Amino acid sequence: MSTKRKLGMLALVAMLTAALAAGCSGNETKENGTGNTGGNAMGENASENGSNSGAKKEEKQLKELSIFAELSGHLSSTGKSNNDNLVFQEMEKRTGVKVDWMHPPTGQANEKFNLMLSSGELPDVIMYGFKGLPGGAAKLADDGAIIPLNDLIEEHAPNFKRYLDDNPQLLKEIASEDGQIYNLSMLRMDPALRIYVGPQLRKDWLDALELPVPTTIDELYTTLKAFKEQDPNGNGEQDEIPYSGSKFKDTIFAVGKLLWPFGSHFDFMVKDGQVTYGPLEPEFKEGMAFINKLYNEGLLDPDYVLLDRSKLDNKVMADKVGAMYHFQMQKFMTTMAEKDPEFKLVAMPHLTGPSGQQLVFESAYTDISVPSFSIAITTANKHPEETMEWLDYAFSEEGNMLFNFGVEGLTYEMKDGKPVYTDVIMNNKDGLSISQAMGKYIKALTGWPMAQDVEYFNQMMPDFSVEAINIWKDVSTASILPILSYTAEEDKQQAKLLAEIATYADEMFDKFVMGIEPLEKYDDFVSQLKKMGIEEAIAIKQAAYDRYMNK
Repeated sequence: MSTKRKLGMLALVAMLTAALAAGCSGNETKENGTGNTGGNAMGENASENGSNSGAKKEEKQLKELSIFAELSGHLSSTGKSNNDNLVFQEMEKRTGVKVDWMHPPTGQANEKFNLMLSSGELPDVIMYGFKGLPGGAAKLADDGAIIPLNDLIEEHAPNFKRYLDDNPQLLKEIASEDGQIYNLSMLRMDPALRIYVGPQLRKDWLDALELPVPTTIDELYTTLKAFKEQDPNGNGEQDEIPYSGSKFKDTIFAVGKLLWPFGSHFDFMVKDGQVTYGPLEPEFKEGMAFINKLYNEGLLDPDYVLLDRSKLDNKVMADKVGAMYHFQMQKFMTTMAEKDPEFKLVAMPHLTGPSGQQLVFESAYTDISVPSFSIAITTANKHPEETMEWLDYAFSEEGNMLFNFGVEGLTYEMKDGKPVYTDVIMNNKDGLSISQAMGKYIKALTGWPMAQDVEYFNQMMPDFSVEAINIWKDVSTASILPILSYTAEEDKQQAKLLAEIATYADEMFDKFVMGIEPLEKYDDFVSQLKKMGIEEAIAIKQAAYDRYMNK
């Protein structure tokens, strides 16, 4: 970090402090019944690169923000609001801005979000996964709910702007088709931060059967067959589930990821520079035949279609599951350490198969931005400039330290030029796990528009997890379709097409796996996809992909 940049950050904090000291009449009132607190500007004339034209303005302060955001499960065990997190307590001290959090009940975020929009009762700021909405954030802007941020970023967010200037891919990911930026997102600049899921299996089972870690799809089959037949859990029963996961697609644990060694995917992908839909390609049928074989031979969990993460995890910790696709293994290793000291999971490389490549279609492996942790400023916000300055602080040098590591002397110390977590995080006297402590004292784990620091990751991850990530990163990501933006008409049309196509395809995937629908009818399946408009959907994505590549 340059001295000039650091001084700029210190100047920002100083300006905010000065604005507080200048005094405020405290005349904040509720504006128009919108639920937006009419807190006044956090120094409308404060920013060096502000939009003043010399006209005299009344100096006001941003005193309060209302923010809609889900409450992380890592914090919910110790607090009821983000105000119970040290970072936002410290932010209030540093900026004088108090946050009124609107946390939807667990599992009701989408419902509450839609109700909020339909009511028109908007908070100042919304954190949500806007990319998953029909029309994306641009549609919300067209509907009058949120505002474009380009000018605000240019004039009031020098820290976030620096990330945009230095990383062209980031702008491609977050800009909408109209060229506008409607939200700030969490950033994962270091590749190590993006690789947190992958294939894995029981190392203690391998050792018991004197087997190596599989590296090819054929070796995986041999291993799974041994898991089923040779009693690796040693209980004298054939109760092992060689491979488990959840419904064919759409979750981290999807069994459809077994397609990847065949060079295919269950969704849209890039092949030879062109967008295609995996199930239309001949490699898909070959991969599906392999998964069907695992199911028929009892090597794939017969209950996979019924499993969510909780049910899957319970099977793993009941000493039943041999292999799966999952998050890095820290939770299991920690939980099982006392219950079963022999329990050990190890990373399996992304397997090679007929494609001859180690392929992955996990978009997290390549995406800099994290769409699920994105923030937009609403039209109800009376002080967007000051709100942007408040948000931009998380991307500053001081903000980076606060959001990733907390408060120096309390949650971290500087050692050899690097921040090192104290026992408040790593060995909490109140019995909090590392993830619970991080939920209470920092934001890097729980999610916020900020840049995750790789030093947070290096300390959070035990050696076996770091080893796993180093194994998983040796993979080709060239076939992953990047985060694309669409015109309103494209979004409307593909949403209409894909609603029906996805329902049909998802149903057929599981029917093929379980043999309810024989693979001899696979060509009929492809024909039906074409009748339903899959080629039109591909053309829409191809146009968006071409624009992305030319940005």
